[in-house]
Amino acid sequence: MHDVSHVSPSLSVGVSIPFYAGLGYLRDALASLAAQTDGDWTAVVIDDHSPEHGAEQVVADLDDARIRYVRNETNLGLAGNFNRCLGEP
Repeated sequence: MHDVSHVSPSLSVGVSIPFYAGLGYLRDALASLAAQTDGDWTAVVIDDHSPEHGAEQVVADLDDARIRYVRNETNLGLAGNFNRCLGEP
């Protein structure tokens, strides 16, 4: 029998973040995610063809390989983008 009492459980988490507007909120959400003590996560920001440009730059400025950016070719709407987030690995 192996003693695993010293091993902390770990779970890799994938987070999808729908975005349409509010670059400040996006910046805050990503900064909060990056500050987590457990770094075993990945995130994707899914931009729903926002007229507010800059989300891609917010992601790039973080320079964190765990965070990627995807922009929808057309606006899917709130429910459509949420569903896309659910299907994104």
